[in-house]
Amino acid sequence: MNSSPLAERTVVVTGAARGVGAALAREAARRGARVALVGHEKPVLD
Repeated sequence: MNSSPLAERTVVVTGAARGVGAALAREAARRGARVALVGHEKPVLD
């Protein structure tokens, strides 16, 4: 069991292709969240 407040939660990150959005998406995933990415640069998001 993951004790992170994000564990087992779903997080939607806008602007996830670069910068703060990308960092936030990576950190949320590291903490156990399911992450949905939204951005304009599909190749970067893949």
